[in-house]
Amino acid sequence: MSISNPTCPLCRDALARTANGDLDTWDCPNGHGQAISTSEAAHRIQEDEMALIMSGWLTGEATDRPCPTCDAAMRRVHISVDDDEAMAPDAPGRIEVATLDAEVCRTCLFVWLDAGELDRLPHDRANPQFVATLDQQRVLDAVRRDADTVLDERYQELDSHDMAERLYGLLRRRRRPMATR
Repeated sequence: MSISNPTCPLCRDALARTANGDLDTWDCPNGHGQAISTSEAAHRIQEDEMALIMSGWLTGEATDRPCPTCDAAMRRVHISVDDDEAMAPDAPGRIEVATLDAEVCRTCLFVWLDAGELDRLPHDRANPQFVATLDQQRVLDAVRRDADTVLDERYQELDSHDMAERLYGLLRRRRRPMATR
């Protein structure tokens, strides 16, 4: 098998490459599921679910399903799906809305999702912008002022040191005894 000719791990028929917007998948013509590269998945799947997929690459249990592209045995990854942008599976306030199992190839990092599973994974969405309260803004402003002051003082020290080094070098060159003829 190769990336140019992947096959379904269930029926072994050739997968058809499908472009859906900016997402490329390789779909089974018999509806068994689809393969997706981890780089494609990272653009489509939320970070916390993607983290579960990538950790399963190392820790998932071996399956008898061959990779669509290299025939290596894939690893099963249990994914608990939520609908937020939490960065960790145990993040406070995380609400699990579904679970599914995917298979990941340790060799070429392809992910196999059974029929309908990709649609069950929430789309990645932009992380919300931080909006500081008035008190938080005051603290941020104070930190910035303090940091600017410290940086300015340090740069002045470096400039002074650099100027002193240059003057010392000039004086040292002038104090050298002149060679006699």
